[in-house]
Amino acid sequence: MNADKIIAFYKRQRAEHVAAVNRYAAKIGRSFPAHDADMFVEPMLSRIARLKWCQWHHLNTHPRMIQAGAAATGTHRRSNPHHPEYWERVSDMTVDAIAEMCCDWCAVNTGRGKYPTPMDFYKNSALPKYKFTKEQQALIEELITKIME
Repeated sequence: MNADKIIAFYKRQRAEHVAAVNRYAAKIGRSFPAHDADMFVEPMLSRIARLKWCQWHHLNTHPRMIQAGAAATGTHRRSNPHHPEYWERVSDMTVDAIAEMCCDWCAVNTGRGKYPTPMDFYKNSALPKYKFTKEQQALIEELITKIME
């Protein structure tokens, strides 16, 4: 594996994700230019880039690489307010954080993977996992619906 090639691949993939997040954000009158900024710098960058390269190319992945990637992903989620894991109580998530989270979910879950739509992801994965308030649930459903129109 050429490290420079892997990093370039990952940065391109991540930039496409950030662009998608912001296309969705524009639909709700928002912008998140610093979305996932920590994923473009060390130590996050190389840990996640190698794992994503192997996953993208269907390569066998050493357990230590999976562990390092999972640890980096956990750190990212606990360090960024658009992830419920950042909050001691999910009920404290701000409207801005929820809006960015919804845009992130839409960018990640649009027509691929286990969930065919972002709303399916929300209802079948996120909703059972996180303790969103009724008000947050209504906001999330409203945002996802508007974003996906």
